[in-house]
Amino acid sequence: MIRCGLLLVLFLLVTARLDGQPLIDAIVDRFDLLAEQPAVGRARPDFGVAVRSFVVESYVINYRVEDEVLIARVLHGHGDHSAAWTD
Repeated sequence: MIRCGLLLVLFLLVTARLDGQPLIDAIVDRFDLLAEQPAVGRARPDFGVAVRSFVVESYVINYRVEDEVLIARVLHGHGDHSAAWTD
């Protein structure tokens, strides 16, 4: 099971309005993969316990593996990922 935050939903809606449907499809497909194989992403202990990341095109899905997969952030690959985790 996967839980997504409100900011992720807003990101997907904005991207869809910018004709980003193929990107959204690719990201959502990876959500399914992460739900089935949560350890497939790269471990990111610098962002917290049980945090992992997975690249989709030019974006990075950051997620936490607990009893279920929690999608924490989807950020552009060129963004400041460290700053995003200190908020």
